[in-house]
Amino acid sequence: MTRFPLPVAAAAALALTLGGCAAVEPGATAAPAPASPERAGATAPSSAVEPAELPNGVIGRATLVGADGSVAVSVEVSRSGDDLLEIRSLPAPGLDLERTELMLAPRPLADDATCFDEGMRYGLGTPVEGEPARWGVADLGEGDPSFLDEAVLVRGPAEATAETECFADIVARGPIEWTFAPLRTGLVASDAGATGGARGDATVEDGAPVAYTVARDDLIDEVAARFGITAGDLLYLNPDRSPPGGVSTLHPGEVLNLVVERR
Repeated sequence: MTRFPLPVAAAAALALTLGGCAAVEPGATAAPAPASPERAGATAPSSAVEPAELPNGVIGRATLVGADGSVAVSVEVSRSGDDLLEIRSLPAPGLDLERTELMLAPRPLADDATCFDEGMRYGLGTPVEGEPARWGVADLGEGDPSFLDEAVLVRGPAEATAETECFADIVARGPIEWTFAPLRTGLVASDAGATGGARGDATVEDGAPVAYTVARDDLIDEVAARFGITAGDLLYLNPDRSPPGGVSTLHPGEVLNLVVERR
C-alpha cells in the first residue's frame, strides 16, 4: 500500500492511502467516441457551476459503535472562518486506546467487515479529547468533504509479522451524517465528442455520460472541456484521487466519475 503525507497540525498526524479510483455502476454501457487525429485544443469554461459556500460551524457528526453495541467514539466535524476543518473525537470513558487510530472512508464498508487495512482511507491518529485533527478545507474533495461516508476506529496488532492477516481490526464504526447539501448539485456533464487530448470512451446511461475511461496522452483540461466542465469540477467529481486536492496527471485506463451523486 502506498502512503502519501498530508499537511498536519502539531497535535495530529494525518495520512492518506490509495486503493483505487471511482467505480462505474454495473450494467453501464461504454459508448466509444470517435478519435480525432489532431489535438483540438479544447478549453474548459472558467466556471461550469458556481460552487455554494461550505457553511461555518458543525457540518458533520458520527457515532462509532462496536460489535457489542457499545459506543466507542463520537466524532464532530466543524468548519471555521479561516478555511480550516476541525475533526474532534470524544472516546468513551475506559476505552483502551493503545494502537488505535481513527480513520475516515470515502466508501461505506461491507456490513460484515472486521478489517480495514486496504483501500482509500484517511488517518486521523489516536483519538484524544481536546486535540482536534485539522485539514485545510480545499484539501478534502475540492472544498466539499461530504464524499466521506464512514468513520472507523481501528486497532493494529501488538506485533506484526508476515503471517499477520489484518493490520487494522475494526473496533467501532459509524456513518458520517453531513448537515449540508453537496456544493455543486447543478453540475451536469454532456459529451461534445473526442478531441486530441480527450480520446477515451464515455460510459453512457439513459443518454447521459456517467463516467469516462482515460486514453493515452489525455489532458485533464481537455477531458473536462469535452464534458462542458472545468478541471476543478472534474477533480470535485473524483475526490478519492490521490494526493489530496487532486492531481492533474491522468493515467490510461483510469475511470473518472462524471455524476455528482456518485462522487
